[in-house]
Amino acid sequence: MMKNDSRSATTMTFAALACLFALGIAALPGTARAAGTTRSSDESAIARMGWLAGEWQTQQARGGHIDEIFEPAQGGEIVGIFTSTNKGRITRYELHSIHVQNGKVVYSEAAFGPGMKPLAALPDRVLVLADATHANFEGMAHIRTGKDTMSTVLSFHRPDGSTRSVTVEFHRVMPFAAARQPAGSSS
Repeated sequence: MMKNDSRSATTMTFAALACLFALGIAALPGTARAAGTTRSSDESAIARMGWLAGEWQTQQARGGHIDEIFEPAQGGEIVGIFTSTNKGRITRYELHSIHVQNGKVVYSEAAFGPGMKPLAALPDRVLVLADATHANFEGMAHIRTGKDTMSTVLSFHRPDGSTRSVTVEFHRVMPFAAARQPAGSSS
């Protein structure tokens, strides 16, 4: 298999997992919407994060790299996959969803180790700011630094009360077109 074929197969696999994850999130209690209701301000905040759509990667460092895929917003939700690889082996992956929950836009994550071994539950992160260059959530910010570059800043609270921040630089290797809306859809 050629390198591009391998990347394409990997991307398709992750896209399929993201779709399955989206279906699973929709079935979780508290995430479904009543028929006929809209949350246009929440959905417009999600729409402002449309610049995230695509496949993002870090440069190789110490034998590893990170891939992050964000699907285009659809139905008021963005789903995606995070994969950490070291020396050709997946060390961690996450399924994530940006969606409306209890009247707030949140970033939800489910983390796994190799072989789909569930890792410790991660708390939902509430949206702080969304615009053409920022998707900032409590403890995590995606900042667009160029057409196809972004920085992700993660903040961790230490037991001594201090905060540690880590910045990860990404470049987009594949943009995704905006999701097509079904006929008669208003979002």
